This record gives sequence, C-alpha cells and structure tokens, in this order.
Amino acid sequence: MRVQGIAERRQRPFSCLLSGEEATDSATLEPVDAQMLDLAEELTRQDLAVLLDRAMGYLPVATRKALELHYLAEMPQREVALHLGMTINALEVKLHRARRQLREILNGPLRTDAASFGLALSPEVEPGWRESRLWCPCCGRQRLQGIFVPASEEGDTSLRMRCPDCSTRDAMDLINTFDMLSFKGMCSFRPAIKRAMQVIPGLYTQILTTNYQRCPLCNGMAQLRGIEKSLLPGPLHDHFCLILECSACGGMIPSAIMTLFQCYSPASRFMTQHERCVIEPELAIEYEGQPAFRVSLTDLLSSAQLTMILHGSTLELLATFEK
Repeated sequence: MRVQGIAERRQRPFSCLLSGEEATDSATLEPVDAQMLDLAEELTRQDLAVLLDRAMGYLPVATRKALELHYLAEMPQREVALHLGMTINALEVKLHRARRQLREILNGPLRTDAASFGLALSPEVEPGWRESRLWCPCCGRQRLQGIFVPASEEGDTSLRMRCPDCSTRDAMDLINTFDMLSFKGMCSFRPAIKRAMQVIPGLYTQILTTNYQRCPLCNGMAQLRGIEKSLLPGPLHDHFCLILECSACGGMIPSAIMTLFQCYSPASRFMTQHERCVIEPELAIEYEGQPAFRVSLTDLLSSAQLTMILHGSTLELLATFEK
C-alpha cells in the first residue's frame, strides 16, 4: 500500500496545478502558499488550457517544458525527470516554483486575462457582482454573476448568484446561501459551488426528516409546508421547491429541489460533460405506483439529455435515463 501511495503522488495529473498538493519532504521546497490557486478547480479544462497557453510565454524555456510534459501531457513525474535529465526531487522543486511563478503572472501581466475567466486572485479583487464561468442552468444563455457577501464579524461570507436574463431586480437570486454556509477565505465561484454541493444534501435531508430548518431571515424555526411549485418570478419560476414558513417573522423560504438533484452523481457528471445544459421544470408524475418528480437536463449544444426520477416525498433518486 505504501508503494502504491508513493506511485500515486508521483503521477498526479494537472488537476493539482497551482494547488500546492505536490509538496514533498524535500527540504529544498518553499512553504506552500495557502492562497495558491487550484486552477483546475476554478476553470473548465478548455479554459484552463487557453489560460496556461497564454502564461507559458512568461516562463523560462526549461520551466515551460516541465509544465507541458507533466500538466498538459499528464506524463508521470518519473518519466518527465528522465526526459529532462534530472532527479525527481529536482523536478518537484521546479514544478513547485513554477506554480508560484504562474500565480505571480496571473496577478501581474495576465491579471486582465485571469479576470476574464472569472478568477479572483485575492479577496480584494473586483468587489461587488462579477461574472463567473458557470452557465445559468435555467436558460443556458448567460454566465452567472456572483458575489460574496459578509455574513458575520468573524469574516464569514455567504454566496449569491444570479442570471442577467432570468433574474430581475425584484426576483430571487438563483443561489443565496444566506448564513447557512460559510465561504470564509474564498474568492472564486466554482470552488464555492463545489463546497455548497457537498453540504446541500445533508441540509435537505434534515429538512425532509425533521420538517424544520433554521430561518435565515430571523434565526427562528421555519416549518416545512410541503414540496410545491414556487410560482415565483425569476429563475425559480415553475420549479418545485421545499416551501418553509417561519411563524416568528412570517417569512416564506423556498428551497428549489433543482439544487438538490444537481448533487446526485448522474446529474453532476452530466453537467460536467455538458456545461451548456438547462434544467427543465420538474413534472409531478406517478412512477411505479408512487408520487414522483421527473426532471430532465438538456444539453443546448447537442441532443444529449438526462432524465431523473425522484421520489415525491423524500426526493430520493429512483431512476435515470440518458440519451
């Protein structure tokens, strides 16, 4: 097992680029920068390739070669070291320093390019609403705009995201985490969405199990009224939501079930493969003699479509059909 673990560390693909994950026990390595970006987390593979291609011109020839072989060609470190005539430790040092150089380049001469890809290289960059690289799942025509909003004096932040077409000034945001989740220290949207998707299933399970959730408006207890079509303007129009009512403040809190089923592996995999896909409004149906919801994810650039059947009460995934 130990040999296998060492081999895996030697063969990390370019998904680790700028993440600092490849630090070794070598004393020659500099301390890992906690703010070092993992570009593969923040960009699509196509965007990442374009941005790296622009950045390569600012790097020394030897450094470019190491990056190209290991990250773009995804060649294992041992093979790269043999190809370049150096030890693995020397290669690791070179790659580690290259990641730092890339971050400096993206903060310097390529800052405009990095911003155009939705990268925020520090929390101070571009306060207010910014365009992300994520497409709106309701219309598929516009990229979502996002903002991190201070949620506490301790530095916690919440996330809001909207679509320039689907969201109007008086409509709900497509995403608003209030202070239910913390994105402290985060400044880019794709990793924030990934973190949210890891937590959301537990939150929805809690609501469906207990019928209660803390009210994000007054911190009282909001009770689940049911799963209903929200009939709200904007991006949630005609989508089914968990409708919660707070007796303390009188607020109504809709939580779209489309947020939950995006966390299911068939949906997340489909959306990764087809980033310009839309989530059709859910249909209340009967499936194998029980109430259910049918939802379809349709790729706008091809004929690909994923259909999912969810239990009408628990929202458990019952079946998937793909074409």
